[in-house]
Amino acid sequence: MLFGFNIPDTRDPEISRIVVYDRNRSIFEQSPVVVPVRRGKDGKYAATRPLVQVPTDKVSLGISALDRQSNSANPNGIYEAMLIRDGAVDLGFQLDNIGYDETRYLNAHIDYKMKKGGGPYVQLLFALPGNQLDIYHDEAGDGVIDLSDGQPHPVTLRVTDAYGNYSDVKISLQQSGGKTAAPACANRMFLNP
Repeated sequence: MLFGFNIPDTRDPEISRIVVYDRNRSIFEQSPVVVPVRRGKDGKYAATRPLVQVPTDKVSLGISALDRQSNSANPNGIYEAMLIRDGAVDLGFQLDNIGYDETRYLNAHIDYKMKKGGGPYVQLLFALPGNQLDIYHDEAGDGVIDLSDGQPHPVTLRVTDAYGNYSDVKISLQQSGGKTAAPACANRMFLNP
């Protein structure tokens, strides 16, 4: 569609879930909070939990979404996703060009542990350390949301297709007041043989 092919598309992308990650821990050492998203009769998307409380002071988000064209039921990947805070884009990614020399980093753009375990395909709205994909657009931040003040932080996730059709979903995040959990390795007991 970016090359001028006349493919009819008036359908908005479909959002199915938001995933909340504790940024004080590796995504491989945690079970992130998964929030299902539903589409209402008005066509707008809403999180099944509009306020998510987490026991950490720093979080980032992931999203599961797909896109379809008019007159087709085939699910396609999304073109662009953005994290919007305080009315401004904090961070986003656009999947219009991935060089062959960058393909080795594609598994760092998704929650590989979740997908490998048979879970859904979740794209991250933050770059993991070492991820060199040139798809992320840092606008006002890096995708890390600071919850240390204990107040609810509303954010909007916007998914857009190549024709400019878009869907939004809003969610608020808040630190629950509990201490950040220690990394999994700190809780293990090691026994001498």
